This record gives sequence, structure tokens and C-alpha cells, in this order.
Amino acid sequence: MAFRIECPNCQSKAVISNSNNIAKDIDQVFMKELYCRCLNIESCGCTFVVSASFSHYLNPPQQDIVAMAKEILKKEQQLKLDGGRC
Repeated sequence: MAFRIECPNCQSKAVISNSNNIAKDIDQVFMKELYCRCLNIESCGCTFVVSASFSHYLNPPQQDIVAMAKEILKKEQQLKLDGGRC
């Protein structure tokens, strides 16, 4: 599903013409300003800016899942070698 932009004035379709990164850090959190223009040229035609930011994953990236599984297996193996004591 594509990211759809709606004109805040007339609720017609709008397109993103440009974007700027506002913030990006090591935790993959980012924020962008999306420069948009309304496609309803005849009766609106406004341009506006939308802010978009990352909130959270619904399904984490594959490499994160693999790393978590390796860590769990490593801890289980350490417990077996230690006789099951914490």
C-alpha cells in the first residue's frame, strides 16, 4: 500500500514533490518534511508541508530477529553448561 497524501484544504489527492530529512539517529528513528501539492489545480492547487516520522515496527527487520534468536540460544547453552543455575 502506498503512502497517500490528501489536501488539508479540499481533501483531493496530493503528490509529494520533495522531502527533507529533519532527524535521523542510530536507532533508525527518523522524521521528514514532505513538500506536497494538491492535484485539484482548478479549484485549489495549494502547496503544503506534511511531517512524517517513524513510530514503531509491526514486524521487526529480519536481521533483528536472527540476532535475538542467536542471543537466546547462547543463553540457553550457557545455562546447560552451568547446570541450569541462574
